[in-house]
Amino acid sequence: MSSPYNALIEPDTPNELLSGHQVYNPVDFAPAATVAEPIVRQSTVNPDEKYSVFSFEYYQRFLDLDTSDVIQRTLVAMNPFGPRRSFVNLMSRDSDCPRPDLYGPLWISATLVFILFFSSTLLNLIQAGGQGSFVYDFSLLTAAAAIIYGYTIVVPIGLWLLLAYYLGIHGLRVDGDPRSHIRGLWGLVCIYGYAAATWIPICLINVLVGSILVGLGVGDLANNILRWTLVAIGAIWSGVFIAKAFLGAIWDGQLASSPDPAKARKSVYMIGAGVAVLHLALAIAVKVSFFSGNKLGDIGV
Repeated sequence: MSSPYNALIEPDTPNELLSGHQVYNPVDFAPAATVAEPIVRQSTVNPDEKYSVFSFEYYQRFLDLDTSDVIQRTLVAMNPFGPRRSFVNLMSRDSDCPRPDLYGPLWISATLVFILFFSSTLLNLIQAGGQGSFVYDFSLLTAAAAIIYGYTIVVPIGLWLLLAYYLGIHGLRVDGDPRSHIRGLWGLVCIYGYAAATWIPICLINVLVGSILVGLGVGDLANNILRWTLVAIGAIWSGVFIAKAFLGAIWDGQLASSPDPAKARKSVYMIGAGVAVLHLALAIAVKVSFFSGNKLGDIGV
């Protein structure tokens, strides 16, 4: 007679030995390999649609660009040895950003205003050498804003009025190519705004070299020669860019389309002379206001 406890029990399978919990199959959470598609920038404003000059959409088109576009235009503006039409070609219809922009000029001008005030104040503080109390001249900040924004906004407006209403030039086409041209007022503001970028390294070099000369005990004459040299380099550097981008386009456009080449050539020379005089005035204003320096006895009260 068999015992009631002599029952045959089937052994558990390996999956049933896990504390009685339900067993789940492993899941691979790794994303499937896909081919990345290029991101195409889509503008929210139609560049060909007419907007009121008092509307936000009118100015939004001039701010609709990538950081890479601003960097590229800045590097071209700071390279005086580049091709003559390289900057204008960046605004052509074949480029990634086929229009002038205001984003770069606004930020470059604001940065230059701060750099002019900061570099001039810092160098004067270094020259003081701890003698007496140093007085910060915040009127330099106002002067920097007036000079820089006046040059990058007021001067292009004056040139645009001269071109549009005196010479009848509303758009400057390079070598007659409709894809490469400067579009009116905002094209001029764009050129002059990016031309201001060359003054930023000039200001930083002035602080660096000037502080070294002060540390070496070099006199005021050497410091003044250094500053005049830096101002001359900055003026020539930015002037070459303006001549290539703006005056070069005028030369090509006027001589290519004018029925009277001699008269057109005379107009170009007059505009070039005016641009040179205004550029020289900017250089002198920068030198007198921010690169003059103060003698040690004149700093502090």
